Amino acid sequence: MAPFIVVGRMSNILFNNGIYNGIVVKTTKIRTYLLAENTITLSCGASISNAARILARNDLGGFEGLVGIPGSIGGMLRQNAGAFTYEISDRFIKALCYFPRKELLTELSKEDMSFSYRNSGVKRQEAVIINATFEAIPRSSEEVMNEINECNKKRRASQPYDYPSLGSAFKKVNGISAGYYIEKAGLKGFRIGGARVSEKHAGFIINTGGATCADYIELLNYVKLKVNQIFDIWIEEEIEVI
Repeated sequence: MAPFIVVGRMSNILFNNGIYNGIVVKTTKIRTYLLAENTITLSCGASISNAARILARNDLGGFEGLVGIPGSIGGMLRQNAGAFTYEISDRFIKALCYFPRKELLTELSKEDMSFSYRNSGVKRQEAVIINATFEAIPRSSEEVMNEINECNKKRRASQPYDYPSLGSAFKKVNGISAGYYIEKAGLKGFRIGGARVSEKHAGFIINTGGATCADYIELLNYVKLKVNQIFDIWIEEEIEVI
């Protein structure tokens, strides 16, 4: 079997040197949904923001704090993405998954998925999510949209939207944002080439123009080493380098 990788919107993926020696399968056009009673089934390439608004139109909620995360459903489940006390696993019921190494197509329950902070069983086993079903919560459309708008305001006030980035570059450490340690280390604004630690949120590395993969990786490693030297902790990447 030729090497391959399945990707969605690639919002937190960095291809090392911009090269992948294999087949890249992109799922962004696989974005169907099925609403049934108080559940919604989403294809792997679906957008969480669109799903939240579909639910809102039907007086349902459950994804409010996740609106604005640019990843697809498949990638978000693989990473157990989250924001504002929400995680994609919170309302998860089941998923149809393909295991390439076993050539097995099977349905996984929430227990089977083994969700943890920014991790899941499908990530560890390199499985591919085909679609997933979630529980929806009865809420008025107005209430849902108000919370969505409030979360979006908070996100725009705290995150660097003026420059492209791969989102949050590092995971929390013992429940504390990696950005806290990076800022305390005096690294806000530090740059290597076109890659720079955001002055708005130190947990983000932004592309100020012409940043290469090498710039980004070198800056990642410098930040990790500096934080370790000062605080004696290691922060771990949230983005994936392939």
